[in-house]
Amino acid sequence: MQRKLSAETYVGLKANLKYHKILTIADGEFQSSGDIVGRGTGTASGLGVSLTRDTRNNVFYPSAGTLFKIAVQRFDGLIGSDYDFTRLSADVRSYLRPFQSHIIAINGYASFMTGNPPFHMLSLLGQVGERNVMRGYYQGRYRDNNILVLQTEYRMPVWWRFGCAVFGGIGDVSHKMSGLKRRRWFPAGKYYGEFSLTQALYGCPCQLSLGKSAFFGLAEIVVQK
Repeated sequence: MQRKLSAETYVGLKANLKYHKILTIADGEFQSSGDIVGRGTGTASGLGVSLTRDTRNNVFYPSAGTLFKIAVQRFDGLIGSDYDFTRLSADVRSYLRPFQSHIIAINGYASFMTGNPPFHMLSLLGQVGERNVMRGYYQGRYRDNNILVLQTEYRMPVWWRFGCAVFGGIGDVSHKMSGLKRRRWFPAGKYYGEFSLTQALYGCPCQLSLGKSAFFGLAEIVVQK
């Protein structure tokens, strides 16, 4: 829930309620360790606030402007949570147009946790819902309390409704914030072609993408709007 402060700025309240239950654990899985927080049944309940500033020229396929989001949430036993931890996250996206129909998109994302979050709510590298955090990595292979990612994408037209794009990024996860300075940073890369549908579905332009990860040999087809 957000309240509009100005034409480009919003402030809101965040509420999160998640019930998690693991029915069975295979032998050798990491959840079988007794010191894994969240390995059994539990409820995570949190409240927080968010601030958003959006100057993009288009919500679904921007070519100019900036999106800035920052949020903080507290999960606590006082509000019915089985886990006590705090999460602070920031998401910044900027869009530039160096040439006609050419777009450079730059994204910085960070999330920091203190306390004892359950393993299924840790920060993840890889596709997470609608957020592309280091595409090409299997979601959940790398997870920890803190994450820091910088990624960019260059989109350009080819012919008619066909276009292509190149994506690259670096990121890391760490149990402590100081570990982000010392650990190895993971690379990500991808190139793909796009076919744009100018006819909108409910006012949303759609793209059909076929791409391959430059570092991991993964191919994918994505329909997005």
